[in-house]
Amino acid sequence: MFSEIYTVGSGMIQQMQRQELIAENLAGSNLSGFKGRHLVGSEFAQLMADATGDSPATSDESGIPPVVVTDLEQGGLKPTERALDFALIGKGFFEVVTADDQVLLTRNGNFMLNGDGALVTQEGHRVQGSGGDIRFVITDSVQNARASEDGTISVLNSDGSERQLGKLRIVQMAHPERLERLSANYYVVPDGMEPTDAQEAQVVNGYQEGANVSPIREMAAMIQSVREFEMGQKILQMISDRSRQEQQKLQA
Repeated sequence: MFSEIYTVGSGMIQQMQRQELIAENLAGSNLSGFKGRHLVGSEFAQLMADATGDSPATSDESGIPPVVVTDLEQGGLKPTERALDFALIGKGFFEVVTADDQVLLTRNGNFMLNGDGALVTQEGHRVQGSGGDIRFVITDSVQNARASEDGTISVLNSDGSERQLGKLRIVQMAHPERLERLSANYYVVPDGMEPTDAQEAQVVNGYQEGANVSPIREMAAMIQSVREFEMGQKILQMISDRSRQEQQKLQA
């Protein structure tokens, strides 16, 4: 009995965690480059199926505790016709540096210029090129800026000639699932891991990568999770009633 109570209680805690992740995914569904997170590997559905006699939608026979996994699948591309919007196709991340020189990785290529002409994120993090910061000069027309598929950014001069400003540093990780999520769109490289130049990533200028989560699917998952949590409450009540009946029989 105690093992059943522990398992059901643990499953209900997992559903609460799942609901937090779903709420996070819903909040990030409109953010460029956002990657959803999900709770993977749970015996709770099988336990409820055993208690109710229903067939579970999913089951996990491995016994491995559930873990939070970031889904790094490609999001859809949305045209913006904005010169400083960049999207990535394939595996890879933009590398940016914060004001205190912390290196972060992101898939959000919605960039702008700061007061010094440096290419930065909306939060002010400096976008890195193969040689460091990418900077425009005051005479550069942002509308004349372009990026090639390999991330090389150039502008047209007033005389019609082209000048290269730098090449976006696009990196990849041998084990991207180990990246530590700092915020909705930024990741920290764990100690002992080093990013390398992405070999297959393609830069698309004038586009943004949409989030890879569907609000409709997330809402459906939220409803299912709430129902499973309520079912856990019912199972606990069933266990409590059964225990009380057994005690009454022993006392009779």
